[in-house]
Amino acid sequence: MAAAQAALDCATAYRVTVRGHNFVLPEWGGVDDGTVVVVGRSGATAQLVRTGDGLYDMVLAAGATFYRRYTCPHWERRSGGAPDVLQPFRLGPTGALASAQGSAVVATSASSLTVSARISEIGDARVSISLPGVLPLRIAWGAGVSSGTWSITRVASPPPAPTPPSGPAPEQRPGGNPC
Repeated sequence: MAAAQAALDCATAYRVTVRGHNFVLPEWGGVDDGTVVVVGRSGATAQLVRTGDGLYDMVLAAGATFYRRYTCPHWERRSGGAPDVLQPFRLGPTGALASAQGSAVVATSASSLTVSARISEIGDARVSISLPGVLPLRIAWGAGVSSGTWSITRVASPPPAPTPPSGPAPEQRPGGNPC
């Protein structure tokens, strides 16, 4: 897991493709599907489906989370800035893989190995890691109502660091406003 963490730490940017149901993000609520691109140590962009509420564009920039519901033309800032909303997907900057508890190899093949571990903010998960590059490829977590998989890929041409959306961004809680 430490080698997989190091591979993420070396990546300038990586994409997490989210498939699942009701993964609860801090200060946000559940998400079902979408994509998160982690850029550098402090930025991220995302398109995520909020459970029961629809698709949102999100940006983590300048220590704050901004969002726009797919039916709305304007951006809003999450109340208090909420810099931790996308944190579970930011496996590189948070060191989540290196600090995983109870890591044990459960399967191997010529091109990958699978490790079972408890990852902070995710819980019990199985992490598929590529060989020889040791980049985590897939994380499967949970069962039943709250479960899913994340596929992880390097971004070949890293995008620029995210910047806050231009114009006023009033502080709001997500949901309930269909515009």
